[in-house]
Amino acid sequence: MAMAEGVFSFHSPWIVAAIVVVTILTVQGFGLLMPNSIRILLEIRKGNPDTEKIARLNLRNLRVSGSQAAFQIAIIFIMANLAI
Repeated sequence: MAMAEGVFSFHSPWIVAAIVVVTILTVQGFGLLMPNSIRILLEIRKGNPDTEKIARLNLRNLRVSGSQAAFQIAIIFIMANLAI
């Protein structure tokens, strides 16, 4: 219905920006955060866990999480402009 009314178009820069941001968030979540979390879990479950490795992986997750927060604010801004 939105496409029929001309409100929704894949050629709109806001729609393209939303698709780009959602793609980045998905890649970060499934490509970086989830594998690192699994590595951390496997390392913690070992008899003698390497705390330096756990700290390094956690720091990487913290940086990616900060980046995700910025992209989530960006997607809110994009959605607000789409509603106008």
